[in-house]
Amino acid sequence: MYVVSVGWLAAIGGSITGGVAYVNQTTSASPSRLAAVFTPLTYWLIIGTVLVMAQAADGVVNRSRACQVALLGFVLELALSIRAAILSDVVTYSIVVTFIAIVLGFVRWRWVVVALLTLPVVLPLLYNLKTQERSNLSQVSEPGQQSNYGQRLRLDLELAQVKDFPTIPAAANIKAPSIPTLLEFGLLPRVLDQGRGTLHTGESLSVAVGGVPTSSDSATSFGDAYIVDGWTGVILYSGLAAQVTGVVVRRRGPWAFALLAMIIQNCLLVEQSYPDMLAGLLQSCVSLIAALVVIKMLSRKIARLGKVVLPGYGSGS
Repeated sequence: MYVVSVGWLAAIGGSITGGVAYVNQTTSASPSRLAAVFTPLTYWLIIGTVLVMAQAADGVVNRSRACQVALLGFVLELALSIRAAILSDVVTYSIVVTFIAIVLGFVRWRWVVVALLTLPVVLPLLYNLKTQERSNLSQVSEPGQQSNYGQRLRLDLELAQVKDFPTIPAAANIKAPSIPTLLEFGLLPRVLDQGRGTLHTGESLSVAVGGVPTSSDSATSFGDAYIVDGWTGVILYSGLAAQVTGVVVRRRGPWAFALLAMIIQNCLLVEQSYPDMLAGLLQSCVSLIAALVVIKMLSRKIARLGKVVLPGYGSGS
């Protein structure tokens, strides 16, 4: 429970202090320097939840406890998302945790069907509530230009926006980040480089397809890859994503499932911005490695105290 508990606290701390996403989409204030301390640890919420679920699948932890942890994480993300008027975190958490639950056999397919049938009813309500809250809080967003959630679910319309670009690839026109820039953002925590800006590819693409810079509208991940790097980008993105995901899935260990969750969160969701997703994946992998190191250290300490710790688990959830 250590990792997931730290993740809960980091999510709350990041929401209170106001991170980059919050100031970009909701206010015109400068990002909080304190928020940079919490940002790397927010990944621990999903990492810890997945570790608990993997332990429960192996019979190490009670399944009801794993379900309680997952539900508590959802409630927390929902509350923080409504507070910040940004729904992406709770939607991402729900999709990632549900997918891992299906892979681990926690969720039966009939419940997945029920969930899919209720989503068209629940999501528009949450989206309208978010839009209302952002209108009350925002100094930078433009509610009048925001699409309704029915349009957001029309991925075919989003993908069709690639025709708005007369020249493909259009990386130079939208100022896509270079590989060194992506590595810098992915491997160097913001707390060590407070003066750097943000990656603007998603905002530039949103503006280019007729949206606003405070919106997450895109041409889908495949469309973004095509716009930025042409067919080469589509082949590289889809090929590497499939290859890496396949390797991780075959590992079948708790930490492998945690890595799979990070890949899904940063690369496989349909509206993740290409190539910015690479920086996000690197950030999450650094956070995952930090969690692994901490748990190994705690397990050794507990072992020295004479307590029994299962290899690879410990109190690592």
